[in-house]
Amino acid sequence: GVTFFDTAETYGNGRGETVLAHAFPGGERDRIVIGAKFGYDWASRDPNQAGHREAPHRFDIPFLDQALDASLRRLGTDHVDFYQLHNPRMDHLLMDDVWAWAERIKASGKVRSIGVALGPAIGWLEEGLYAMEHLPIDGVQMIYNALELDPGRELIACAERTGKSLVVRVRRSSGRR
Repeated sequence: GVTFFDTAETYGNGRGETVLAHAFPGGERDRIVIGAKFGYDWASRDPNQAGHREAPHRFDIPFLDQALDASLRRLGTDHVDFYQLHNPRMDHLLMDDVWAWAERIKASGKVRSIGVALGPAIGWLEEGLYAMEHLPIDGVQMIYNALELDPGRELIACAERTGKSLVVRVRRSSGRR
C-alpha cells in the first residue's frame, strides 16, 4: 500500500532517482507519487568532501532548469508530483526569481506541486513558518517523531492555520544518540 516515494538528486549523486525509476518502470509510474528535492549542486562538490557533508546550494535559474530536466531523465518520467527546495536557508526563501521559476515549472506540467523539505541541525523552524505563511508552496516535508517533536509541533500548528500540507519523515536512530 505504499504509494509515496521520496528521493533527491543529491541522494547517491542521482542514484536514488535512478533506482526509483527501475522500481516502477513504464505504466507503473501512474500508481505512485514521487517527491523529489532540488537546490544542491552536488556535481561540483569535491569528491573528498562527499558523504553526509552538505553540498553547496545553487539557485540560478539555468542551473535549476538543468537540474529538473536531469532529475526527470533519471526518474524516467515527465513530471514530479512534489518538488521541494532541499534544506533551504532563509535567504534562499527570499529569492523571488526562484518562486517565479517554481510557478513556471508547475504551469509547464513538469511539476505538480512545490514545497520545501526541512532537515534538522540547520535551523528550520523559522524557514518552515515563513514558507507556509508567505510563499506559494503546496506543502512542507519535515522530521517528526517521538525523539524529535520540536519544532514539528509548531510547524503542524502553522500548517493547520494556513491549510498547507505536511509530509512527515520518520528518521531511524543511527545508534549514535
